[in-house]
Amino acid sequence: MDIFQKAPNGKKMMSLIAVFVASVILVTQSTSASTLLSIAAQEIGGLDIFSMTSTINGACTVVFMSLFGYMAYRKPALQTPILSISLFMAAVAIFSRAVAPTMEIIVITGVLYSVISGAVFVCGYSLIRMMFDAAKAGLYLGFASTCSLVGSLAGTPAMGLIADFGGWRMAYHAMWVIILIAAFFATFGVRIGKDDGKPLEKTAGKFDIFGTIGLTVFSVAIILFLSLGSSRVPFGTPMSWGFAGIALIGLIILIIDIRSKKERAIIPSVVLKDRTTVLITLQAMCGFFSSMAIAFFMATYIIYVLERSATEAGLAVTMFSIAGVVLSPILGRWLARSRNVRLLLVAGATVRCVVMLSLIFLINPQINILTIYVILFIYGFASCVDNIGSSAVPQLIIRPDIRIASNSLIATCRTFSANLGTAVYGVMIATLGVAGGIIPAFWISFGGGALSLILAFIIRNPKAEDLEA
Repeated sequence: MDIFQKAPNGKKMMSLIAVFVASVILVTQSTSASTLLSIAAQEIGGLDIFSMTSTINGACTVVFMSLFGYMAYRKPALQTPILSISLFMAAVAIFSRAVAPTMEIIVITGVLYSVISGAVFVCGYSLIRMMFDAAKAGLYLGFASTCSLVGSLAGTPAMGLIADFGGWRMAYHAMWVIILIAAFFATFGVRIGKDDGKPLEKTAGKFDIFGTIGLTVFSVAIILFLSLGSSRVPFGTPMSWGFAGIALIGLIILIIDIRSKKERAIIPSVVLKDRTTVLITLQAMCGFFSSMAIAFFMATYIIYVLERSATEAGLAVTMFSIAGVVLSPILGRWLARSRNVRLLLVAGATVRCVVMLSLIFLINPQINILTIYVILFIYGFASCVDNIGSSAVPQLIIRPDIRIASNSLIATCRTFSANLGTAVYGVMIATLGVAGGIIPAFWISFGGGALSLILAFIIRNPKAEDLEA
């Protein structure tokens, strides 16, 4: 990958800025969507369908992550055009929301906007690793994680203020302009010519249409099955079983494709045979599934059970983001130097388990909200490790020849697991209520955290000679 590292420093900095800016706005849009779309629904209607925007976006994100990973694995030079084109597409999607006359149009934009996650998490993070040596890449990947947290801490409140004073359309106008700026930085950043990129190409052969169809059918159907099961398409209904059946067909197609095409498949078989990739994927899935309990329940519990304000609930969510702003670059650089991924993941999973047990035994309608703030501030370390696990871990401990494909698999499965967690905890709120469902949800979350801890202990630290590239 020396060709990326030999690119002019100015070009590399422009690509880096593009990823950083995109990371901020990606999280900002995600965390502010429920608020902005709720306000939009009051003006243009569609209160009963606006939540479908996130559902469709989540389903398509899984597909694009795998697709971009497949394309970049075959031809690493495609990472830069994928990043810039996807950012332009995302800007168009958000602009469309800003001028949308109906909620139906906003929902449809979820398909177009979903390209940004795959572009940033799969191509953007891999590009950072390829442009710099391990030490610098670790630092910059840590900063990328910090940018995501900044989007949550500062970006979301900023969009709320803009919506309060200028309206929800103005907030979306602000976001598409920022995404467009990132797209221009990506466009004029690092570029690898067709001839120069030829030696980096992994495999020949035609595009894997069969596998792409299987992956798309499975991902969309299973996420619709899970996301809509507690609301629009209740579990057990004919349509719900239909989604499950379609998902099963898609999974069978995908398995057949991987077994027959092996390394040429949409998910290359080589990454599924790599012990480190599989363990990190499973560990990340368990951790992200567990984390959705706090993300999904905590603010709701504070508002509806403790009868506190939305500001106080928002502060609780903010508490577990604070630590990562400071620690992410530090941990990223430390990981690049030590390669001690086991210690990092074990520490994060241990904190998660301790926090979940603390909440299980302390949470009650009379709890002092300051106690919750302190617990969630401590939980911030586990949240920080999750973010480092997303940005830096795959880039720093996976061997170079499969790094892009492995990163794609990890990011895709992590996103799927987060959607699964949201669906499970959403069903618990719908069936048990906020007060009755929070303890069972936290026990399930603790189980996911405990599994992630066990898997973290099993992961082996890589040998330095296997990672040089």
